Amino acid sequence: MSAQPPSRDPQSPARQEEEDEQLIRGEITLGQFLKMPRATLYRWATTAHQLLQVGKTQQALDIFRGLVAASPHDSVFHCQLGAALMTLERVDEAFDAFQRSLQLNSTNGDALVGRGEILLRRGDVPGGLADFSTAIQNDPTLQRRSTQRARSLLVTLKQQSDQAQKSLASKTPAKK
Repeated sequence: MSAQPPSRDPQSPARQEEEDEQLIRGEITLGQFLKMPRATLYRWATTAHQLLQVGKTQQALDIFRGLVAASPHDSVFHCQLGAALMTLERVDEAFDAFQRSLQLNSTNGDALVGRGEILLRRGDVPGGLADFSTAIQNDPTLQRRSTQRARSLLVTLKQQSDQAQKSLASKTPAKK
């Protein structure tokens, strides 16, 4: 067994060293360094999403963490990391992942809905409603499941608000 790590590419040692330095300086991502095509990264994301759907959340989380490390500028990977973290009730970490996703792509509807749900949990109703509204504006035909969920939450909150107002009105004595 060799003490040398396996070569990434049959290129000159000087070129390999330059790529090493580019990675260290943050000029290239880990995925670029490892020469992972975007299609490969997205195949892994699909696999992780499927794992998340069948309840293998920890495995999905591990993959999404790896994808974020490999491609830290991809909004989708941060968003999916947030979804996995939410499933595990790691709300603060999920919020950070959704925030990062939105920094990279402010129109990511899934991240808007995820962050909106967390804002509602935290009692920031105006913030949550704003995120839901923006997600719906970006997907007015409700093609995405997350946008459908946001719409349902908005309808439910409106119904609860109307009921609360009726209840208050019935308990308040009429003015003479």
